[in-house]
Amino acid sequence: MQGYLTVDWEQIDIRSGIFKQYTVQGVKYQNKRGETTWHTTTWPEGGNPMHDFWVSDGDFRAFSIHHSYGLTNENRLQIGEVIDRIDTGERSAIMAALASWEK
Repeated sequence: MQGYLTVDWEQIDIRSGIFKQYTVQGVKYQNKRGETTWHTTTWPEGGNPMHDFWVSDGDFRAFSIHHSYGLTNENRLQIGEVIDRIDTGERSAIMAALASWEK
C-alpha cells in the first residue's frame, strides 16, 4: 500500500450492517492490478467515536478522502501508515463484517 494520494482505486461495492455492537459501513475498492480492499467506517452503539480505516490483508491503515482535489473534479484517497492500536472489539466487528460481505 502506498502512503500518498492516489486515484488508482475504483469503487466496486458498498455494504453496511451491525456486527458485534458496532455499525460497520464498507466501501470495497479494486485497483488496476485486481487487488481489492475496503474503506470502513465504524462506530459503537452509542454513536461515537467514528473511525475510518483502509483494511487490506488484515492490515488497518489510516485513511482519508480529499474531495475535489486541487480544485478539480477528482477525489483522491490518502492511505496512511498501519495502525496497530485498535480496540479489539472494533477490530473483531470489522473483520466479521468483511468476512460476511466477501461470501
